[in-house]
Order: sequence, then C-alpha cells, then structure tokens
Amino acid sequence: MFLQDAVSTRRQVSPKRLSFLAAYFALALGAMAGLAGCGQAPAEGMAMPPPAVTVSYPIERDVVDYNDFTGRTAAVDSVKVRARVWGYLHKINFTEGAEVNKDDVLFEIDPRPYEARLDRLDSDYRRAASLLARRAISQEDYDHALGDRKEAVAAVGSARANRDTARLNLDFTKVRAPISGRVSRAMVTVGNLIESGETGGTVLTTIVSLDPMYVYFDVDDLTFQLVRQVVRDS
Repeated sequence: MFLQDAVSTRRQVSPKRLSFLAAYFALALGAMAGLAGCGQAPAEGMAMPPPAVTVSYPIERDVVDYNDFTGRTAAVDSVKVRARVWGYLHKINFTEGAEVNKDDVLFEIDPRPYEARLDRLDSDYRRAASLLARRAISQEDYDHALGDRKEAVAAVGSARANRDTARLNLDFTKVRAPISGRVSRAMVTVGNLIESGETGGTVLTTIVSLDPMYVYFDVDDLTFQLVRQVVRDS
C-alpha cells in the first residue's frame, strides 16, 4: 500500500518521506529473510536415525535346469483277447476295468459239445488199442490180422491225435488272460455265439499292461539341441 502510494505520488512526496519508506521496506525484507533462514536450518544436537533396511544373505546350492512337458502314456503290451474255439458264451469271470493276472479265466464258452466229442474220440481210441492187442488167432487169420494191425496202428495214432485235439479244444473253452494288466469292458454278453480265429474271430475284450509304460512328449528344437549338448558334455 505504501509502495503504491509512493509510486503513484512520487512526484508529490518529499525526500524525507521517500527515505522513510525505503528504510521501512529494507527492514521488512531483512526480517523475512531471517525468518526463512531460521526455518531451513536444522536444530543443533538432533541427529536423524539411520533408515531401516532388510538384508538378504545369498544361498549357495546346486541348481538343475529342467523343463516341463505334457506327455501321453501308452502301454508296452496291448492284446485283443479272442477265443480259439467256436461256441456260445457261457460265463464272464471279471470286472470291467479291473486288473487281471496272466492265465486268469476271463470267459467260459459252453464246454458240452467239446466234452461229448472228447468222450466219443476217447472210446474210439480205446477200441482201436484193444484190437491191436489181440493176437490169439490162426496163421491165416494172423496174415489178415497183420494188415489189419497196420491199419489199426494208423487208426490208433489218428484216434490219439483226435482225442488230444478234442481235449485241447475243451481246455480252450476257458478263455484266459494272455498277459497281466488292466482289462477293458466285455465286448460281448453271455449267450452270444463266439467265433474263433486271429483275424475274423470275435474280439472279447482288450488288456493293456501297466508296468512298465511308455511316455511320449513333444520337445521344441531349441530344447532338444540344448539337452543333446548337455548329454554330450556330461
């Protein structure tokens, strides 16, 4: 206000008043500078505490490089179970999805036709063997019997082979697990006609092995090159 007064009326103010105004403003500026200096100067004897810091010590240990890959598993052994003889399915002896052991009886085919055939062929064999053993005859009869004996020997051999085949077929009416592993579901139900054969035979179920197993996974080219270099250097 005084300054405005002085500027607007400086031509009308006396030199004495101008000297007073100048001294007043000088004193005011000095006081303001002193106050500003006092506000910025730290108080003597008061030290700031050190800042809190967190210290982490280094850890020394072996580090192994690794990568994660998405893999898919596959059984080492996989078998489609088929019957070796024809017949009607009589019984299923496993739980679907369960683990089975080698030679467990999984299916049973109706054995009655094979039992009847075995009985008949067994009788044929015994009859042929009995004819071969008879020798209480005349010379003429013996000569005739000699030729008959040769036929009987052949008949005995044929009967024995047929009997053994029939016994084997009877055993094949019990379909056994060829390997140990996990069994799939039954592809047929009881009462169905089962056909034998490796190619055209009825697939009864599937068994896959569990231990060991294959694991397949895809690796990018860069990782493959790095792993191969590590293997080469190790």
